[in-house]
Amino acid sequence: MKLNELKFDELYPTEKVGPSVVGTVEYEIEGQSEYKAAYILTNERLIMNALMKDEVYQRNIPYNAIQSGFIQEDDLFLQMGEMRVKMKDIIEGDKEQFVEYLNEQLNK
Repeated sequence: MKLNELKFDELYPTEKVGPSVVGTVEYEIEGQSEYKAAYILTNERLIMNALMKDEVYQRNIPYNAIQSGFIQEDDLFLQMGEMRVKMKDIIEGDKEQFVEYLNEQLNK
């Protein structure tokens, strides 16, 4: 399974998939600081699939936990409270389209 793919049963009945990006997320967990990951936007939440220790870890992030998404140089950033998470080396997806859709959802 590709990191930016979801199974039908992973979506809520009213949920529709939006843009996604795949790249390297910088975030420190258990001594590891970089992960290959996908951010998948839906009309209801952000889904992160990250490859950690050869297994896919999925995290659901509600839009009310995200203040903004933005691009700085070539990197994508998510601002969540005091935490800023960086995705670099994006190999799949359109980061500009992703940020536009994300900020539309945040402003609803």
